[in-house]
Amino acid sequence: MVQTDLLESSKAKTTKNIINNFSPAPVGYNCSIGAPHMHAMILELLKNHLKAKTRALDVGSGSGCFTTLMAKMMEGKGFVYGIDHLKELTELSEKNIKKSNADL
Repeated sequence: MVQTDLLESSKAKTTKNIINNFSPAPVGYNCSIGAPHMHAMILELLKNHLKAKTRALDVGSGSGCFTTLMAKMMEGKGFVYGIDHLKELTELSEKNIKKSNADL
């Protein structure tokens, strides 16, 4: 499930090359998205905690990719909050989620 969610994420769709080279990708504002394999490892560790009626916080949510993945693992029955210190990245996150995952 973790690998499937990762590959279906908007990050994988918009930055296909990072799936193959396991490296971070720039999102602008001197920031980058973490490498996909790291997201998969963290999600694997969290999978027993990301359940219905739970809440999660993504600090430094950047583009919203990891926030989206956590929400997908909750199957729409939990709450994930993403925060970032840059307003521009918060706006980017909201835009990405609305564009690729409007059901969340």
